[in-house]
Order: sequence, then C-alpha cells, then structure tokens
Amino acid sequence: MATTVDDLRHYLDRHPGGGPALPELLGVIWADLQGDDLAMKAHKLGRIESPSWEAPILEFEIERHGGTVLGSKRAEMQRWVVDLDAMTKQASASGRRQLRPNAARLDVSPMAQELAEAIGASVEHPGVQWTADGLRFRLLPSRILPSGPKQTFESRAKRLRAALAANLAKDGWEPAPGGWFERPELARQTRSAAAAQGESRLK
Repeated sequence: MATTVDDLRHYLDRHPGGGPALPELLGVIWADLQGDDLAMKAHKLGRIESPSWEAPILEFEIERHGGTVLGSKRAEMQRWVVDLDAMTKQASASGRRQLRPNAARLDVSPMAQELAEAIGASVEHPGVQWTADGLRFRLLPSRILPSGPKQTFESRAKRLRAALAANLAKDGWEPAPGGWFERPELARQTRSAAAAQGESRLK
C-alpha cells in the first residue's frame, strides 16, 4: 500500500491542481482510507472537481447524484478532505447544483374556469367527485393535472384549488375540510327542509 500512496503523493507534488491520472491513483487507495465513504465508490472519483494539494492534505469537490434517482433536479455537492499521513477521508456538504431546469409554471386558470363551468352547469367532470346528495364535491387533481415530482404536483394542486375557489365564490361555494367544497346556505336549507319533513311525518 505504501508504494501506491507514494505514487499518489509524487503525482500530486507535480500536479497540485490535479490531473487526468488523479481519479485512478486515488481510487487505488480509496478503500484503505479510514472514514465514512458515504457510498462513494472508487469508480465515482472520475467526477472530481477543483482538487487542491497541500501535503499531506488533498481536497476536492464532487457531484453526487443520489437524489436524482428519486426525481430531484439538483445534485448534492460534497467537499472531501483526504489526509495521506493519517490515511483518512472526510466529507461535508458544500451546496447543490441544478442539473435540469425546473418545470415551467403551469397556468391553472383555464383548468379552474373549465371546472367552474362544469360545476355551475351540473355537468359531470373527471376532476370532480360529488356526494350522493349533490351538496358537496371534491376536487381530484390527479385526474386533470400532469404528473411530476411530488412537490411540484402538490404546489399545482394547491394553486388549482385556490383558483377554483375564487371562480366559485360568486355562486356561494366555499372550501370545506377534507378537500371538499360546499355551499353552506344551501346545506342549511336542505337540512331544515329534511327536518321539517321528518316532523310532518311524525304528526
């Protein structure tokens, strides 16, 4: 192992700012360095950026892609410190890098208007679920919004619900718990009529 470490040291002495052979030379001893490697395997060292050498310390940054597997558009940047005397390696987060542009902001206004028209005309719509008595309905964003990352989808659903509420406010519809919409005045009238009918049956 001493020979390979010496090879790396000599290379870094000649190339303190790094060079094309650095990932391979460091990779040879990577498993021998003590410290949590954070699932950083030697074959990933080809992504080394901004290396600097001041014996016995080698520092560099590297882009990690673990979050992109889960749909993230950003990669975590890590700063690594390798001590060739102590034979240790240590990493810390150094920021994030945007890999892909964020999705364009979806204009939910046309969707909200279409939904409001369908509700006002009592026309069935795939994005709306009505109760059996027709007094309440619930928005079903997954049936009308494009799929995407969870955070983006939830943000769009929230904006769509708010836009729909604004469209329906003039007709007395109000947001209710559980994602429902209702018209409180109509609900009260219906309950009063049902109660009155029940009383007349008892007479």
